[in-house]
Amino acid sequence: MARPTSRLSRVLMTGPLAPFADDYQQALTERGYTAHTREQKLRQMARLSAWLEAGGLSVAELRRRVEDFLAFQRSIGRHPTQLSRPGLLCLLEILEELGELERGEPSVISPSEGHERRAAASGGRREVGGRG
Repeated sequence: MARPTSRLSRVLMTGPLAPFADDYQQALTERGYTAHTREQKLRQMARLSAWLEAGGLSVAELRRRVEDFLAFQRSIGRHPTQLSRPGLLCLLEILEELGELERGEPSVISPSEGHERRAAASGGRREVGGRG
């Protein structure tokens, strides 16, 4: 009889956030996220990075564009469980610590304000992470 296998897979990422994927994965591990949850958050990061790239946006512009990204994801029917504000806040903290993003006011605005914003884009891939 075959042994059950993990459904976890590698996450592919391109765009301006790709160089920070390993740091983000490490931070998620240190914060106690499970392997499955880390993978979900890395997938969200990959979508965000592709969205930034398609929109011609840089990491420096990320703080003020988080809600635009979330609104876009909702507009294309992304399931709410695939949208993690805590995961994005963790990512922004990592980028601040690495000096890629200036420390500033709260990064993620309220859902009601974000609902009024819209943006659109798509993107590519770079392999990061792994099982476990």
